[in-house]
Amino acid sequence: MRKKLMLLLVLTSITITGNNIKKQSENIISQGDFEIIQEETNANKAQAVNIDSYHYCYYDKNEGGGYETNPGWKKNEKELDEVALIVIDPWKDSPFPELNADIQDNVIEYTIPIIESAYDNGVKTLVFTNNPEIIDYDTEIVDDLRELVDDNVVELHYYDEFSDSNEFAQYMQGRGFNTLVYTGYAVEMCVGYRNSGVVSNYFSDYRTSFERYIIPEACLGLVSEDDNENNNMRDMTVMAYSQQNIADVIYFDDWIKAYDE
Repeated sequence: MRKKLMLLLVLTSITITGNNIKKQSENIISQGDFEIIQEETNANKAQAVNIDSYHYCYYDKNEGGGYETNPGWKKNEKELDEVALIVIDPWKDSPFPELNADIQDNVIEYTIPIIESAYDNGVKTLVFTNNPEIIDYDTEIVDDLRELVDDNVVELHYYDEFSDSNEFAQYMQGRGFNTLVYTGYAVEMCVGYRNSGVVSNYFSDYRTSFERYIIPEACLGLVSEDDNENNNMRDMTVMAYSQQNIADVIYFDDWIKAYDE
């Protein structure tokens, strides 16, 4: 589906509606000279940015080439290019009103600024939730995200579009993504283990095809009446994911700084 040289004006539009992918190319040939103009919906690819990330490790390398115990977060500078921002289960219709309120507050404070700061740099955002044709709760996303879906700023996907994590990974790889950045609820459950989740991606056949990150501030732990307990659950889970090389951390402020510069 790349350049095709033809002796007349050709306008080709190929639409894959199931995956909401459109690819358009326009080839113009004039006066014996080949002038090829191609326009694609993925032409607005993510701009490469340098960003600080953090990996949790129990040791450091010493000058002699050995190792010494020093548990903590180790800072790295990474260049991100073909990034997809993944938002897992930002519901407003769970059976628990306090959970719906917590999710909405978190989305407004963190997720929306993350999306908006990166949108002009070509970062695609994919929101995942349950298909309302299958179940009648835990499907509707918070209104602020729904507005961005309606404005074509973010994409809305249902989990049943993919049979398993391998099919999800194939889809993302086919769209040219090599970096997945996760936010959502709950970090120790759906963010990790949905078929599009970060742990599922790590254990798929496409583990080495992607780098994976989590923005912890834009995630929630399993809800309880104690916000500190929820935050502790989130932070311990994120640390475990990093220590096991499943996903490293990008902090909210570092994301905003990288994409607003």
